[in-house]
Amino acid sequence: MRIGIITQPLYNNYGGILQNWALQQILRKLGHTPYTIRVRTDSDDPLWAIRWLIHDVRCLKDRLRGLDTKFINPIGYYDSPQFAFRRFVSQSIVRTRRYASPPMKAVSDYRLDAVITGSDQVWRPKYNRHIEDQFLGFVKDSRMRKVAYAASFGAADWEYDSSLEETCRPLAQQIHAVSVREQSALELCRRHLGIEAEWVLDPTLLLTHTDYDSICLPRQIAEPYVFAYILDDNDILHRQIEAEAKRRGCRLVYKQADGDVEKGDSIELWLSLIAHADVVFTNSFHGTAFSMIFQRQFVTFVHNGRGSARFDTLRAVFPIAHRIIEMGEALPQTDVDYNAVNAVIDRERLRSTDWLRHALAGNPSVG
Repeated sequence: MRIGIITQPLYNNYGGILQNWALQQILRKLGHTPYTIRVRTDSDDPLWAIRWLIHDVRCLKDRLRGLDTKFINPIGYYDSPQFAFRRFVSQSIVRTRRYASPPMKAVSDYRLDAVITGSDQVWRPKYNRHIEDQFLGFVKDSRMRKVAYAASFGAADWEYDSSLEETCRPLAQQIHAVSVREQSALELCRRHLGIEAEWVLDPTLLLTHTDYDSICLPRQIAEPYVFAYILDDNDILHRQIEAEAKRRGCRLVYKQADGDVEKGDSIELWLSLIAHADVVFTNSFHGTAFSMIFQRQFVTFVHNGRGSARFDTLRAVFPIAHRIIEMGEALPQTDVDYNAVNAVIDRERLRSTDWLRHALAGNPSVG
């Protein structure tokens, strides 16, 4: 089948990009042809254009002062820290052309047989300006197969107001098969949307570390190092990680996402830094997921500001609860038992992939 995927915009977020890449890989393994549907979101925010104009003017001024004059590029595209992310998305993820919301024309333009919404926080209102698209509202009148794979609300609490719930409830009910990423979302779907859902693995966990070899750089740092991947950095957390790296006699490598990426950062480098670290410190769901994929020792700090439900699910499903702590707690001393972890991942990977296969095939037991 030709399958359209709708997800959040693929910007400077490692996990957000890799979950989409992973879902495309799984769909190809199942014999399908996936396309990620691009929805025009930036252009309806005038501030976005202003910010980029300011960026471009500053870049041009630097060039005119004689800084790095080998290649003049007035729009600053190739000099921006985000270029490596754009390059990865452009080269590694098959996408449609960009559509205004709702992207109904993508269905006919690409002759889609099915549409999937997911994964990541596609059903979290504050992260989605056009959330009706994420509930597949643009194909609500179509008989084509509609699936939600590992859709996430991002939080255990219901964040929709009554008007938005009234809008999304009938849209959710026309999706043929629904699965969610957090176990707490099962009850949210039942209570607020009137649907039954299945819990499945995040798409990144459907692949093994060998699947990521094609996009993971070789080891970049010769000496032992601690890798910290922290969202919304704070001094307390930074000092705690810095002290632990010093205690271990390791170099500390620190990376952030979104607006804090730096020139030289890339998907390929990020994977390598996790894959070869002595230990990973993170407050990110996907930082934790890839630590598990590459079988690294890790410490995860619960990030309540971005939603703790995903960490609650990881603690409940995998034997890693002792490695997921609240900020300020003492660091765990017992290592992750990867024999036990891998047994769970293997089982859930098979179950989740089977769910996706049957959901797309229209198996009566799955939606």
